[in-house]
Amino acid sequence: MTPNPLLDIRIGTMVRANLDDPAAYVKQILPLGFESIQPFFWQTLGGKDLPLLAGQIGEAIGDADVTVSSLGVFGNPLESGEVDRGVLKAWETVIDNAHLFGTSMVSGFTGR
Repeated sequence: MTPNPLLDIRIGTMVRANLDDPAAYVKQILPLGFESIQPFFWQTLGGKDLPLLAGQIGEAIGDADVTVSSLGVFGNPLESGEVDRGVLKAWETVIDNAHLFGTSMVSGFTGR
């Protein structure tokens, strides 16, 4: 019998990485049964230290069967305003640090 790839889809949720303590939030929602999470940022990183955050989230997950599916950045890096330049910097930093979270995927949206 051929395995059904649809049964391998993980149920996940997004976690605001700009929260004061996103790792505590991850720990709080683990009992709800999520199998994957996507830490995401709205526009900028808000001063977050990504290597530190990756360690904290990894520690919060512990030995639970939960993965970090991707990281997200939401904002418009295509314009040239101050906030837009911050969004672009956030994208660059998240791409460079995604591996620390155990993922190679970064997602988001842009627009004009």
